[in-house]
Amino acid sequence: MLVWQAATRAMNPTVPQSLIDSATEEDPSAAAAEYGAQFRVDVESFVAREVIDAATVAGRHELPPVEGVNYVAFCDPSGGSADSMTLAIAHRDSDGRGILDAVREVRPPFSPEQVVEDFAALLKTYRLFRVEGDRYAGEWPRERFSEAGVSYALAERPKSDLYREALPLLNSGRVELLDHPRLAAQLAGLERRTARGGKDSIDHRPGSHDDLGNAAAGALVLAATEAAPALIRAADLLRNDKPVTLPKFAQAVFATLIIGDDGRAAVAYFASHAFLGVDVPAPLTLVDVTYEPLSGSSAPEMFTRLEELHRAIPRVIMHAAWVPRAYLQHAQLAGCDADEIPAEMLRDLPALALAAAGHVNAGRFKVGEGAAAKAHQLPLGGALTFRAGERIDDDPLRLAILMGIGLGLSPTDAFAAPAIPAARLAA
Repeated sequence: MLVWQAATRAMNPTVPQSLIDSATEEDPSAAAAEYGAQFRVDVESFVAREVIDAATVAGRHELPPVEGVNYVAFCDPSGGSADSMTLAIAHRDSDGRGILDAVREVRPPFSPEQVVEDFAALLKTYRLFRVEGDRYAGEWPRERFSEAGVSYALAERPKSDLYREALPLLNSGRVELLDHPRLAAQLAGLERRTARGGKDSIDHRPGSHDDLGNAAAGALVLAATEAAPALIRAADLLRNDKPVTLPKFAQAVFATLIIGDDGRAAVAYFASHAFLGVDVPAPLTLVDVTYEPLSGSSAPEMFTRLEELHRAIPRVIMHAAWVPRAYLQHAQLAGCDADEIPAEMLRDLPALALAAAGHVNAGRFKVGEGAAAKAHQLPLGGALTFRAGERIDDDPLRLAILMGIGLGLSPTDAFAAPAIPAARLAA
C-alpha cells in the first residue's frame, strides 16, 4: 500500500502562495487541510454510533399517549421547499430517563399549513397544546400553530446548545430513542466544529440534514429539564369531564384584554358567581375567548360581546372590562369605559399563576362550553394547562385568563379587583 502525503505547492509549485496565504488567514484549519495535507483538528464526530445504537430500543417505532404522563414537544419548522419539517414528542419516566415517544418528518415539497394541522392533531392526542420550536422561521409558525389551537414558543436554546445538552444524556444512557434509521443516521452524522475564537458549534455535515436530530434533541432536553408536573390540569377545568353550560345567574360578566408582542389582542370573558348564594358549577367560569389582530374596533367589539353576554344570562348585575395601562386611553377614546389592570398583578406573574392554580385545583374555576368550543381554533389548551417554571408573559391568551382568575377570585390585597363603577350597574 502506498500512502502519499504532501502539501499543494510540493505537488504543484505553480499554485500561487498568495492564494494559500489568503485561505490561511480566512480559516487556518480549513486551509491546512486543503493546501497543507494536514488532518483537520477543528472538526470531529459529535456522538459515537455505538452510543446511539445503545440508546435505541429495537423494534420501538412509536409509543401511544398514556394518561398521567407529562409530555413535551419540539418542532423544527420549514418553509416546504428545501428542508424537512419535523416534530418530536418525549417525556421523562419515573427513573428520570428521557423517553422519545414519537417523531414525524415531512420532506419537501409540502404545504406548511397542512403539515402544521397534522402536527397539531398529533400533539393533541398527547394532550399537548404547546410546542417549542426553532426561531429561524420568524412569526409564521406561531401564527399557523395558533390557528390550529396550539401555542408555539420560541426555543431559548440555539441548536448547538440543544445538542450539547443532549450529549451527556446519550452518553450516560439516560435516554431511549425510537428505532428510526434516519434519526440515528442524522445524529451519527453531526460534527463538532471549533471556530477561530475557540467556540464550538454542532451541526450536520455540509450537504446533509439534521432536521430529525434537532427535533429529537430538543424534545429530550425539554423532557430532562422542563417536564415538571402541570400546575393546572385539563381535567380540573371541566365538570364531570365536560365544559359547563352558560350560567343562569351571575354577579358580573367581565373581560380582560392583553396585547401580545405579535400585535394580536387576546380577550377572555368571564361570568362571576362569587357572591351569589345559588347552586352554580363554580364561582368563576370562562365563557368565551378571542385572539385576533389588534385593530381600532378591538375595544368596541369587546364591549359589544360583554353586552351580549349580559343579555344572555338572565340574572346578571353588572359588566366590566380591564385592559393594560398602555391601552386604557385608546379604549376610552373609543367610548369604552374600561379599567386598568392592577399593576400589582403584572408585577408578580409567578405568584399570579400559583394563585390561579390553587383556585383551579379547589374547583373554583371552570371552562364554559363557548370557550371550550374554540380550543380547536385557538391555543386555549396551552394557555390553560402549564407547568411550574414556564413563562407566562409570552402567551397573551394565558395572561388574559390568569388576570381574569386573579380579578375574579383572589382574595388578597395584591390581586383584589378595583371597585366596578356604579354607572355600569344593570338597571
